[in-house]
Amino acid sequence: MNSKSNIKTNSPEYKEVSNFVILLMTGILAIIYFAFSTFSDGFYQHDEVGNFMLFQSFWYDDILQTLGANAKSGYKILYAIPALGGFIFLKLFNSVVAAFTVYFSYRLLSKLGSENKLLIFFVLGIQPLWFMLSFRNYSELTVAFLMVLAALQFFNKKYMITALIVSYMAFTRQEYHLISGLLFLVLLFKKEWIAALLTGFFTVFQNTIGWIVTGDVLYLPHSMIAYSEGIKNAWPKQGFEHYFLMSNVIFGAVALTLFVSYVAIIILKKKKPNWYILLPVLVIFLLNCAMNAQSFNFGPGNGGNLRYLIIISPLLGILGVLGLDEIIQFNKKYLLLIFLIPLLIAVGAFQTFDHNFIKLIEVVNWKPLIFSIIITVLLILPLKKQHYLISFALISIFLGISTITTRRIQPEEKTIQKAAKWYAQHLKLGNNPQTATTQLFTDTNRIACGHGLFFYYLEKNRRDFIKEPVMKLGIPKETADTFQVGDLIIWESHYGYRPKLSPTSQPYDFYDKNPNFEKIQYYQSIDKRFLVAFFRKIKN
Repeated sequence: MNSKSNIKTNSPEYKEVSNFVILLMTGILAIIYFAFSTFSDGFYQHDEVGNFMLFQSFWYDDILQTLGANAKSGYKILYAIPALGGFIFLKLFNSVVAAFTVYFSYRLLSKLGSENKLLIFFVLGIQPLWFMLSFRNYSELTVAFLMVLAALQFFNKKYMITALIVSYMAFTRQEYHLISGLLFLVLLFKKEWIAALLTGFFTVFQNTIGWIVTGDVLYLPHSMIAYSEGIKNAWPKQGFEHYFLMSNVIFGAVALTLFVSYVAIIILKKKKPNWYILLPVLVIFLLNCAMNAQSFNFGPGNGGNLRYLIIISPLLGILGVLGLDEIIQFNKKYLLLIFLIPLLIAVGAFQTFDHNFIKLIEVVNWKPLIFSIIITVLLILPLKKQHYLISFALISIFLGISTITTRRIQPEEKTIQKAAKWYAQHLKLGNNPQTATTQLFTDTNRIACGHGLFFYYLEKNRRDFIKEPVMKLGIPKETADTFQVGDLIIWESHYGYRPKLSPTSQPYDFYDKNPNFEKIQYYQSIDKRFLVAFFRKIKN
């Protein structure tokens, strides 16, 4: 296995850029990400609000809610203090984390001897999905940062630090126990015994906490299995090929074509690939493909969410830059066409369509093919090093301009915001003795609502209520049955009825035609695709 590239850095064209300039570029990138967030003020997915509320609850959750299996413990701990600054401050914080992921990717490329390491600021920094999600509250961005940091420490031979970082990745997202397991084997092979043991540090810590609280000596694996079983049918599986089809949307034509070129040049030059970077990319990509497979059952499925793969965006970009380093020194560049022509055929046949950020739709979009052709031509031209750098920087910018889109507030969000405003106004009237009537409600009345944005727009978390609300996807019937006269079921069409997650959750008609409930308010979105209704319990 090559731990370091064999690229020479003493060519007359090579110039080292000062650390001040690199930090300045990192700061500018963070500012660009944050500035973009002011234009993209909608939500990519509502999880970013759910995660924000998760951070806020850190300070009063019990120990298993904080450190238990599937609690995103590592993510929650890292973000608990920044979340005190509010939702907007978190956008700035996330922007800095995303920008410093690029910075440490640059440092890793420098360690590997890359002469084109500056290109990572474009290949990764302006990578379409990475850019669009850079400021949002998703654990995938944090894990990507940790993965690059761990890789840098690994190549610096600081194996114990590497092991702790990778263990913390698994503490943040449970599926990355697979990566900590692989690192364990690598460190055993290197006879780094203490470091190998440290790959399980946070896993043992988390299991020990669960064991103390629950009495189950195998708390962590049992909880992970139970969670996986509970959500196995909750989201559709898009097919094993899903992420192959969506790879251009996720990584963009520049990073994707350069990655294929890296594989090509390694084969053409008969060199060993950098397995320490390539293997995590392949494992994580294929793991998510397997979780979406329809022909066999593997894992719970993830609905084909594209954001799960931005975890490998930095490593894929790093390999692409390393590939360009090798290609520059390769005289028979035309041989790359053996690999790139099949890629162009695949892009033309399967990826020339628009998308809805979940899957491709039947609207032709030739941009992926056009950019792939331009990049292929650039790769086989006998250009000088600085010309490659400038060309790929410019093509990355043009790709970003043509594919990066903003997310605006949707009719659903506007409708739930209107519902939250109505609730707040009538709660104030109900709490005021001068305006209170039997038709109103007070803060002593319990509520149930599965839509996190309702509480976000109320600017309240669950501990801000006198009676803790029910905040579940798909309100269970047995929970609704415990409600007393005056309590509210806030049913909405996005999360209110989820029988695959909550088998006893009920559809709209159950409450609308139920003599024990009275509908007191109703809102429908302007596009007629979303509704929210307030049902007050009038009989026990």
